[in-house]
Amino acid sequence: MKENTKEFSALLMDVNGVQVDSEPLLKEADIITFREFNYELLDHEHQKVYEREGRYSGGIIEDNNLNINQNEFKTKRWVNLQKLVEEKSIESVAGIRRLLAEIKYYHPEMQICSVSNNYQKEIVLFHEETGLTGKFDLVVTREMFKKRKPHPEPYLTASRMIGVKPECCIAIENSKNGIISAKEAGIKAIIGIRGRRELGYEEPEITLINTLEDVNYRLIDSLENKLNN
Repeated sequence: MKENTKEFSALLMDVNGVQVDSEPLLKEADIITFREFNYELLDHEHQKVYEREGRYSGGIIEDNNLNINQNEFKTKRWVNLQKLVEEKSIESVAGIRRLLAEIKYYHPEMQICSVSNNYQKEIVLFHEETGLTGKFDLVVTREMFKKRKPHPEPYLTASRMIGVKPECCIAIENSKNGIISAKEAGIKAIIGIRGRRELGYEEPEITLINTLEDVNYRLIDSLENKLNN
């Protein structure tokens, strides 16, 4: 790993809501799948268990004592997600292509990594549909770690696999759980996208922005300058 902790060598990015606009379809897939098991997933319940607690379908099943086999649920959900992507299509987040191109041009030495709680087949689907396949030096998915965000393991896994210390990485996240994961992994430069949800973070070390379009190479440079001061 790099000994010099005064420059950034990797940009680690979440997927849903950062790279691709997949969150509405993922939520709809969950609602449809639970409905197939005769359970109506309410919006406030989804926000609490999925977005704030990060326990996902397993949390819903556990909290409501539902007689649902999780493997069967995951299989049906995957089928529903594919149908939704085919029917409604999925778009890349505005600004992602420009940002990736800028990093490659202005910081060619910086590795760009995708770090997500999603399974590999979901990321492959999202990247293929949005033309982002092959744009990342490393794609870290659910199969590569045991504990999901907000646990730091996803970011620690990415850091280890690319050979860059966490303090030499920048993370871009759009959820509180993602920010916690990056912070607990030891990442000092974290960009939080407010987007559709309230992040619940106002800490000085977190750079809060409204959309990914606010991120450019100048912001990356400013974070590096801040680290050196």
